Amino acid sequence: MSDPRPERNDFGDDSPYEVWPEPVPSGQPNSPSEGAPVPVSPVEYIECWRCGKLVFGEMETCLYCRASISRRSPRGRAGPRPQDERGSSPVVKLISLFLILLGISVVFGIVIRFGFNPAKFEGEQGARRLLFIDLVFGGIDTVVIVLGLFWIGRLARLPNYSLGMRVGAWSGAPSVLLLLLAANYGYFQFIRHLIQQPLIDDGLMGHKDLLWLIILTVCVQPAVVEELFFRYLALGSLRTVTGIHGAVFISSVMFGMMHIFNPLGIPYLIVVGLALGYLRVASGSLILPMLLHFGHNLAVVLFFK
Repeated sequence: MSDPRPERNDFGDDSPYEVWPEPVPSGQPNSPSEGAPVPVSPVEYIECWRCGKLVFGEMETCLYCRASISRRSPRGRAGPRPQDERGSSPVVKLISLFLILLGISVVFGIVIRFGFNPAKFEGEQGARRLLFIDLVFGGIDTVVIVLGLFWIGRLARLPNYSLGMRVGAWSGAPSVLLLLLAANYGYFQFIRHLIQQPLIDDGLMGHKDLLWLIILTVCVQPAVVEELFFRYLALGSLRTVTGIHGAVFISSVMFGMMHIFNPLGIPYLIVVGLALGYLRVASGSLILPMLLHFGHNLAVVLFFK
């Protein structure tokens, strides 16, 4: 039987292929049929922190999403991996959760829009009723987001910045808070002048005797629950498909749209979301944006009307 392998020149002079090796006669030590099998070293892989795909261990960037590969990324041996179910990616789950929360926000907006007149606020009884409704809808949001934490599961890690960057984020946070409060005051003063009507919050903030309930519903619950969703779930899920700036921007727009019950405040809230998002990334912790969110809302409750 003739040898089926091509001659040396069959690939052409410019061929990138090398000449096939000569066969090893049967009975020789390296013979594939009778000799010992040549061991092959298993290929080491790294799981990309952004897209979750496997790339070779010596690579510096992901072949699929071009993310920089950290040498501290999880490593292992190449082999079959279980495939995720169709439509079960973190981003798809995030969008589903966001649509649910957006629907809750729309219903809340309808209730307060047709149930309360800011120009004729019904005194303490009306304020208590509004706060109770706010507390109920906030509780529904909390349940949905907590369930979302278990549903989405483990998320891509954010970049681990240097100690100097983290210290700078914490030390610069008070200045960021002051800038946001100044922007808040100027923006909503302009809105009041533009529409020539009081806002629904104006009547609520006038009831300082309900301060503890206002702080619970306006300061504590949003600072914890909203940061868990937008600066943890949303930011971490979006990082699987986009860069850090894109993830911060998209999560900030989602943060603004989540407050659709207050449509006039959406542009300002997007700016707040950008500030909180970048502080979350730079500090490497959710604690800083939570504290800043709480401090912002508390200052609005105590000093703005």
